[in-house]
Amino acid sequence: MKKLLTILGATSLVVSAPISVVACKKKVDPNTDEEFDYQYLQKELKATVQGIFDSSLKSDFDDYFFVSFEKGGDNGVDYPFGKRNKEWIKNNKKNIENMESTQSQEMQNYIKDLIHWNKVESEIIKNVLSNVNYKPILVDGKTPLKDGYFIDSIKIEEKDEDGPLSVYIAIGASFYFLNSNHEIEVENLNLFKTSITILGKEIEAQDLNEVKNIYKDTLNSVENANSFEIKSDKGDLFSTAEAINQKTESNLVFQNLQNILNNVQWNEEPIDFNNDWKINTNTNNIINASISYPNNYVYWDPSAYNPEPEAVKTLQSALKGDKQAEKYFIEELSSNDSRWMKSRINDYIKNIKELETEFNDFSESLNSFNLEYMLSINSEFQASLKNSNFKLEPIKQRNYIALFRSTIDDISFKYNGFNYELPKEQIVIKQLPECENTKVLYKKFITDSYNFQKEFFGFNDKELQEDNADWKFYLNKPEEMKDIKPMTLMDYEDSFDLLLKANQKAADWLEPLGLTTRVNQSASDSNISFKKMTFNQEDEIYFCDNMSDKGRWLTLKTWFFSFEASRTGVYKTYFQIGWRDGHRIDMTGESKSNSGWWFK
Repeated sequence: MKKLLTILGATSLVVSAPISVVACKKKVDPNTDEEFDYQYLQKELKATVQGIFDSSLKSDFDDYFFVSFEKGGDNGVDYPFGKRNKEWIKNNKKNIENMESTQSQEMQNYIKDLIHWNKVESEIIKNVLSNVNYKPILVDGKTPLKDGYFIDSIKIEEKDEDGPLSVYIAIGASFYFLNSNHEIEVENLNLFKTSITILGKEIEAQDLNEVKNIYKDTLNSVENANSFEIKSDKGDLFSTAEAINQKTESNLVFQNLQNILNNVQWNEEPIDFNNDWKINTNTNNIINASISYPNNYVYWDPSAYNPEPEAVKTLQSALKGDKQAEKYFIEELSSNDSRWMKSRINDYIKNIKELETEFNDFSESLNSFNLEYMLSINSEFQASLKNSNFKLEPIKQRNYIALFRSTIDDISFKYNGFNYELPKEQIVIKQLPECENTKVLYKKFITDSYNFQKEFFGFNDKELQEDNADWKFYLNKPEEMKDIKPMTLMDYEDSFDLLLKANQKAADWLEPLGLTTRVNQSASDSNISFKKMTFNQEDEIYFCDNMSDKGRWLTLKTWFFSFEASRTGVYKTYFQIGWRDGHRIDMTGESKSNSGWWFK
């Protein structure tokens, strides 16, 4: 079950959004020293800069993919290596690959002349330096690529004595940022890799560039650019990304791509593509169709402000086995007009209610209008669409729940007996639920989340609940914890995985939709988990960061989307029944009591 909790925990997450969204632990002013999730923000910044770096360099080099000494490359660009023809490069292969040699330095200078670094700097000013979100981790408020770029390697490959010669180039950059101690750290960006293939004849370069452009234009035609879909009900976006990458007959993306490639022609003949090309989906920047968390009015404990007292009464009846109450509770929370778990979407999409009335076929919490909004604030994703014909049109299809970006890698074609690689090109994939629409999907999310938490907290154990007047939450005790001494601090993630393992019936409810769950420190927006778990001599359970924690309460949250895949995941749609303000833990006292969570 660990995949539901910590999938790709190190993945970089990207989106441009208000600072209240960036600050995972607190809503803070970046001019103060209040606590940021610096690691999270650093990953976001690095992925944004990486996207700018890659897209700008691709734009610089694509016209040089196939060149001839006489006429240069595509779109009228000159031959890139001055007077150094194929023969000279071939004869100096070893020296060119030795990055310190005079010949290599000469080649590196030719390559540098092709790079428009001012475009990278301009994009960083526009999308990084002007973004207040990044201020806490920028060194002196300046570009994270203060050293510019470097050419990491040059490799020469000749296919045949009389065949084409390819110059393979890898370009890198150092990425500077501030850590949580305000210390300067530096990492390398992922290398940008490309190639320049030199043809012996002018007509060959012309032909190959024609094929390259036909391939690129075919993928990016209005019809094809908007044709890629994958059908899945899962909110686990990483598993969906993995499914996109699988070249299987059941994968609609693969089927569509294969059909497109089979019908691409040059000179009225099919282009002979290779069969071992790959689909590589970007897991650093996935957009999902949830904008914000709901306002939850299921208040367990007496409160001076409780606008919906019926909510917890209905929930408690449901947990006690009243099927009518359970049905009503799920229906109420699933409704677009729920009183007990109110959507906040109209704060972002002002006419969402009008759209619901007009179409009546989508959930307010999950829909294409939300997806369009999230796309509009995602600078990296938007930048990747600069020359794309992709366009999301919610009016035509209102139930998309995620957008993915994939590149077609390692694709080549045969020409005059040789295989020639093609540049990596991007496609955008829309995730459409398998069920009827997102109203149905959202209700299933509420149903499965409710059943998971009901089972996890022991409310299906009738004997245990007969005398449970205090509404204690009872958990199965893992075998691995039965010999552990009380008040031993254990790692949170390992411990929670064991709790799920000890209650497989509960965990099974997470699987169909790929739901994400964890014990949380906040009853509202945050997804911040605890660091430790322990229990006392009487088997009362505590989650904490250390033995000095005081005033914390426990809430079990279940999210539809795997929040690690989305920059604003901390504010995404979730379900909970476990927050009880009257149970605040004091780890500093002798009894360590009042969590409300117990082992059976």
